[in-house]
Amino acid sequence: MAKTLAQIVADVRQHIGQPTESNSNYTDDQLTIWINDAYRQIVVKIRHLPITTRNYTVSAQAVTLNSATITVDIAKLLNPDSGDYEQLNIISLEQLIAMDPDFESTTAEIPRYLVRTGVFTASLYPQPKASVIAQTTPLRTYGLELPTELSADGDTPDLPGNLHDIISHWPAFRAFSALENQVKATEQITLFNSGLKAHKGISTEFSRNLKNWRWG
Repeated sequence: MAKTLAQIVADVRQHIGQPTESNSNYTDDQLTIWINDAYRQIVVKIRHLPITTRNYTVSAQAVTLNSATITVDIAKLLNPDSGDYEQLNIISLEQLIAMDPDFESTTAEIPRYLVRTGVFTASLYPQPKASVIAQTTPLRTYGLELPTELSADGDTPDLPGNLHDIISHWPAFRAFSALENQVKATEQITLFNSGLKAHKGISTEFSRNLKNWRWG
């Protein structure tokens, strides 16, 4: 069952034995900061969720990625000649330079590769021709991004519901650590890590059919 931020805060307070903010070492705002820390850690740990689709304009060879981008797992380009999205090969900058040391000066064509060149930048190769640039959002990516922080009481983590119960153990760990209660801190971080390990497989599996053998 999905949980709201207010419910997760209440769970944390139950873990640390401080059910009301007025009689607590920690404000709800501080607990929310730690809850968002846990949220980001879970997203990165399970790696494949949530999958984010982004559409980008293309004005040159270089493309500025969304600032929340962690990974780009699939990239496609809308081919203006066919009207179809075609998958791009994602390669490293080292591979591109080995292929073409002067990649910045290629003749403009339909790009076939996408290369990450910085934390929030990527390059298309070959350079996109004018008909590619003329399209509204010809580049589409699928990948992992940092989640939008939870802030309102009714906000819900963009994660499978079975992972929501785990979130509260991380801020409880931080709270006990700050109080120098190492026994309780160890208990809470163990519950967080073991819970994440136990739920990771089922949360990312999607379907048991994906594990079936298939003849090529």
